[in-house]
Amino acid sequence: MERYHKILVGIDGSEQSMDALHRAIDLGQALNASLLLVTVVDDRALAMAMSNTGNYVMAPNMREDLMAHAKETMKNYVSEATKAGIDFEDKVLVGDRKLELAENIPDKENVDAIVIGATGLTRMERVFIGSTASYIMNNAKCDVIIVK
Repeated sequence: MERYHKILVGIDGSEQSMDALHRAIDLGQALNASLLLVTVVDDRALAMAMSNTGNYVMAPNMREDLMAHAKETMKNYVSEATKAGIDFEDKVLVGDRKLELAENIPDKENVDAIVIGATGLTRMERVFIGSTASYIMNNAKCDVIIVK
């Protein structure tokens, strides 16, 4: 089996995202690897979806609300990782979810593997997350494990 030292876990608040965390915990414990739990607030996509002109429009407090929600969501995952006793760190970032999870974070953090859920929370997120999982699988330089 490949020797992983740092495993990135993509977090979106979905049940499959929690399943991905549990899979990453099992893998991390078996290989003595640390986890990097990351959720990416893609405020640009939300703003574009809300605008009928295609322009980037967002209410000033909306970004803060999105960040607060993401941080609150992350608490459940942090609790699970803490209970498991595995070495981990967590990050809540703003940016392009696909690019951050597939390329930027793995390069910056020296990630050996990425574990993500196959789909997201809502019907719309399932379309985007499914495309996110596909993008990560096709563009990441490290191993990718997609949990169904």
